[in-house]
Amino acid sequence: MQKTCLFLNVIAESDISNVISALNAHQQPPNYVGSITRDCISFKGSFCSLNFLHVRCEANQAAHYLAEYALKNLDCIWIEQTPLCISAILTFDLLSDFC
Repeated sequence: MQKTCLFLNVIAESDISNVISALNAHQQPPNYVGSITRDCISFKGSFCSLNFLHVRCEANQAAHYLAEYALKNLDCIWIEQTPLCISAILTFDLLSDFC
């Protein structure tokens, strides 16, 4: 049996500013991410809100590490819980916002 999750309000972040600009403007994206960007734009109707935000590269470390970890552990799913493998990175990110 497959589990489904209903996410109504989604924020997608990236440190690639020209991709975020293309997503927000519904413009033709750079060639190297064209199909992915078109798919992201087409998903907008599936959510109450789907926002694309640009973040500093330093703020993207948790997502980068989690993506690498997920590729090695394909059977893991985390919902409403911070995976232990990135807790320290998230804590550092939160603290750097206040410094």
